[in-house]
Amino acid sequence: MRDNDAGASQHERMILAQRQRVQEVRSEFIAEGVHGETTDTGHLQLARVCAEYWQVLREYDDEAVLDDLPDIQPLREALGQKKSMLSQSAGLNRGASYEQRPAVLDIPTDWLLDRLDKLDDAAKQLGFSASASDHTPVFGVDPEWEGGDDDDASPTPE
Repeated sequence: MRDNDAGASQHERMILAQRQRVQEVRSEFIAEGVHGETTDTGHLQLARVCAEYWQVLREYDDEAVLDDLPDIQPLREALGQKKSMLSQSAGLNRGASYEQRPAVLDIPTDWLLDRLDKLDDAAKQLGFSASASDHTPVFGVDPEWEGGDDDDASPTPE
């Protein structure tokens, strides 16, 4: 497999794009967690990218270089399913009612994050990873600057 270059096949580009999407969703989820709470939306996004990532990698499940794709059967079984959840009603007549919610919310986020890590490992085994030599542009930083004295930038005392 080639690194992310112009000669990459459409499927390779799709897997690399999916890896990028997984990283974005992980980052959003972590940002929520840093503030002490995670949302159902973040949980659902983790489940979604996990199922999508597995889907694009499953084509390579029989490759000799690949140990195994992680089992995501509980997630696959929960897709498209709803569960009833007891919720408290607001107001003076505080009663309880049942509310429908996606069944994937019953899958722990730790389990989803673990499966995403294992899918990353599988993608790396298959050669779908960014090269350490890939250049990520950093705006506002001169890549030619090697440090040292810059006499022109600081005033000299007289």
